[in-house]
Amino acid sequence: MQFTELQLEMIQHRLDVPDAMAEVLADTQQISYEEAFELVEKHAPDLIYKLQADLPLYATEVQLVIDVALDQSYLACCENAIGDEWDDGKPMTHRRYNQIERSYYDLREKLSRGVVVW
Repeated sequence: MQFTELQLEMIQHRLDVPDAMAEVLADTQQISYEEAFELVEKHAPDLIYKLQADLPLYATEVQLVIDVALDQSYLACCENAIGDEWDDGKPMTHRRYNQIERSYYDLREKLSRGVVVW
């Protein structure tokens, strides 16, 4: 699976908050938060590589991909930054936000179509 630089940034943005991913995993799998956190810590580091290499995913990794696909925190950060400077020093405009939003929905589509379960 191929991703744009922006889509990789969106994926990494979610992977950088393992505690939030563990909460979602604990809820969806009906396991303890501690067990979910251990699973996230185990599977998240290789997730981008496995997606880019089109490798089969374990069930836990599929749940993490679903989490990434459904998470809108990156999009919310961008929307809240409209009128302000973004991380790269450039202003977050409505036009830029709309481009990011389109990229986000494209990412969701890629993830929903491209996951191979192991």
